[in-house]
Amino acid sequence: MKSLMLILIAVCLALGVTGAHAENGCPPGMIPYSGTDVRSCGPLPPGYQQQQATRPKARWVSQWQAIAGDSELGILGTSTGKLVEDDAISAAISDCKANGGKNCTFKISAANGCIAMAVGSERVSYRSGTTKGAAESAALGECSEVSKDCRMYYSSCDMAKLVEL
Repeated sequence: MKSLMLILIAVCLALGVTGAHAENGCPPGMIPYSGTDVRSCGPLPPGYQQQQATRPKARWVSQWQAIAGDSELGILGTSTGKLVEDDAISAAISDCKANGGKNCTFKISAANGCIAMAVGSERVSYRSGTTKGAAESAALGECSEVSKDCRMYYSSCDMAKLVEL
């Protein structure tokens, strides 16, 4: 029994299990003294500043997206990743015109979420949602109220981004 106890103590010492210590061994407001064979702590000297970990400052930035279209010509324009709604709408209208649209008008916009466009023979529906599935389901549901041949034509998600300052 005594030899088993000695073996356990030897294993613990070999593994460095000697007791619990704080991170630097001293309570807050104290620093370890060095140069002694005994671990000891003392008060911070005057003017001593402890280094504190600094967290990078960051903030969430909204991401806007939009759809514009020329209903007569069936031309779509989209935008994503804009910081403000007006920029998203303007970019979608510009994209519609760049794709050959003549009378491009704003259809839908959303920030930090998803938008979808469902097309049927008698109706086009634009809806937003918190997820791609929710936006697509809402657009298809609205389209299907009038048209029986609705299909997803476009969907996109643009979520807020964490930007370090």
